[in-house]
Amino acid sequence: MLFKRPKQLYFYINDPLLGWGARTEGSVEVHEVDTNHHEVLREPHVQKISKILVTRLGRTLITEPAARYVGASRFGCSCHLALNLA
Repeated sequence: MLFKRPKQLYFYINDPLLGWGARTEGSVEVHEVDTNHHEVLREPHVQKISKILVTRLGRTLITEPAARYVGASRFGCSCHLALNLA
């Protein structure tokens, strides 16, 4: 699962998965959050992220209890959080 800005900065790589596709054996579920890294965990954006996480984690914990954290990174003005949920 990847949370990212809808439009990345011009100097980013031209990859909609921001490199996370090469770092996972499964697929990458992308969710766009129209904010910057200073505001991503503040209202109202945190509500959107929490709803997505609660829904997805609920499905995952029922079907695949071995979900694990695979990494986080911060590049320029954007934060990326990746979870291996599949």
